[in-house]
Amino acid sequence: MPNQLLRYNHVRRADVLDDQKSAPAILGAETTSVTQENLQEFVLSQIKRIIFGNNPGDWNSDFIAASIQSLQQLTASIGTSFTPSQHEVLRQLIHFIDEGPATGFPTGARKQILPAADPFPTSVIWWEDTALTKKIVEKLITRNPNKTPSVVQWKMYAIDGTTVISTVTDTISYSGVFEINRIRTIV
Repeated sequence: MPNQLLRYNHVRRADVLDDQKSAPAILGAETTSVTQENLQEFVLSQIKRIIFGNNPGDWNSDFIAASIQSLQQLTASIGTSFTPSQHEVLRQLIHFIDEGPATGFPTGARKQILPAADPFPTSVIWWEDTALTKKIVEKLITRNPNKTPSVVQWKMYAIDGTTVISTVTDTISYSGVFEINRIRTIV
């Protein structure tokens, strides 16, 4: 049974505004708070954690002077341009049009199709540059005897160009040469 909170006869300001409670302490706020002042300290601490995480700061900082964006500003900025570090977090196959990287990726990417000059490629790789040093995305195609794709696998690479951060595999079924079913596995 939770603690019974003491009720105020009239509203007053808390004597102490401690907003530095830890996450475990905040979790137990309802059972450990005896007064509204105690509970208020936990609420202020949670607000501080929403803004700053575990970093130093307090709930009543001057956000404009500290260049802290509001939730509305952060939400609006998501639909615009990204820094390279922000984009690394959001790199997903959805960022790719049929013909390679689009908005948010540097220009100068190079497409490599293997085997070269073959009408039925088994590999399509987008490299970050013409030196072929860092992969962006790779498409591997396993083909049926009639040359239709039976398995198509996309591998998305981290900024380092070697670490696979996402793999999507489609297994395709046909009736003759017509696709009738596709099962997607995302790892």
